[in-house]
Amino acid sequence: DDVRHNGVLMLTDSYRFLSGMNTPPGHTPTEKMPPMSKRTRPDEWTFFREHATLAELTELQRPNPFWEELAEHSSYDAWWQARDLRRACYNVQPAVLVVGGTFDAEDCFGAWNLYRAMVRQSPATPCHLVVGPWAHGAWRNGSGKLGAFDFGREAAWEYYMEHFELPFFDHYLKGEGAADPLPAAAVFSSGDNRWHAFDRWTPREARKLTFYLSDGGRLETRRPTAKSSASAYTSDPADPVPYIESFGERRPKEYMLADQRFVSDRSDVLTFVTEPLDGDMTLAGPVDVELEVILSTTDADFVVRLIDVFPDDDPQSGCRMLVRGDVMRGRFRDGFSRPKAFTPGVPARVPFRMTDIAHTFRAGHRVMIQVQSTWFPLAERSPQQFVDVWTCGASDFVPCKVSVLHQRSNASSVTVWRLGES
Repeated sequence: DDVRHNGVLMLTDSYRFLSGMNTPPGHTPTEKMPPMSKRTRPDEWTFFREHATLAELTELQRPNPFWEELAEHSSYDAWWQARDLRRACYNVQPAVLVVGGTFDAEDCFGAWNLYRAMVRQSPATPCHLVVGPWAHGAWRNGSGKLGAFDFGREAAWEYYMEHFELPFFDHYLKGEGAADPLPAAAVFSSGDNRWHAFDRWTPREARKLTFYLSDGGRLETRRPTAKSSASAYTSDPADPVPYIESFGERRPKEYMLADQRFVSDRSDVLTFVTEPLDGDMTLAGPVDVELEVILSTTDADFVVRLIDVFPDDDPQSGCRMLVRGDVMRGRFRDGFSRPKAFTPGVPARVPFRMTDIAHTFRAGHRVMIQVQSTWFPLAERSPQQFVDVWTCGASDFVPCKVSVLHQRSNASSVTVWRLGES
């Protein structure tokens, strides 16, 4: 999570975090080390605009063996596979409690997918999943609030300790308490702000629901019928879409659910939205994206954001709450070990999976999908050409016209998992 999302370097987190991961020569592991994390002054936006290429950042990082190794392994090769914990969960003996946060910017992917690997590879091992509406580590000290949202008393750390962690250890360490201390999966949904218990994750009772991008910025559950239909934008790496409204020296944890209205006037962000919902809709599970695109260049990134649009009569009138966003490097559309250039002007399918969600869109709210190609400086910019991103120069970054198709034969969509009527 800290390093790559779907083939894209998470720039601001990687640069700051990995700069402190290596002990300088001449020191022993037990010495108290000076702070090593690189500063991004005067702010993230300015710093990464001034130091625009990975080649330049590599020079600023030296000596940093791990960062330098990253440059040599830009696809999912044996180096990455050896570091993939999902490949090494066989024959686990102790009971396991996997805990994570739906808004954990540092490890949003890990908890869900470690749990899946555990139950698949060590099916006889007791394994429980607990995921709350938390930022990184907030189950240890969080108040139940994040950014502009208050999820209530049951989202605070004390509730987690009393209802999940203590029963787990009482049962598996002391042999005390209930015979079944926890459900297989306990997940808190934002929106309606309550816990759900499931006998597995993804929930057995959840059903797929596909939203189709449609002409006129509509988001519909019916596949488009138009013979020819598309929405287009020009992605310019010199004018990237920001990921947050205002910038400091480091990435704020609240970006994971921040109001997205700050990009509403950008021409390089496509927006598709449903009509107001007639009733509550709880989504629980992964988010699968399938874009049908035509590029004017040989590569591009694709950022998709799932957003909850609040009605005008809500206390947070008009808020566009980010529920989940993620990025995909188009060259990996056929697999993360098999980069492939686009042919300009030729339609191509770009499928990818975003991290799981647990969120209730309340009656009167609308579901919004936004598509863009930069998310700066959270994610590195693509040169939008099929070149080595670790060695290319600033002149290799070029604008790209992106056409997102929403027609009968090439339908772009986002598929979620919906629980029964709330």
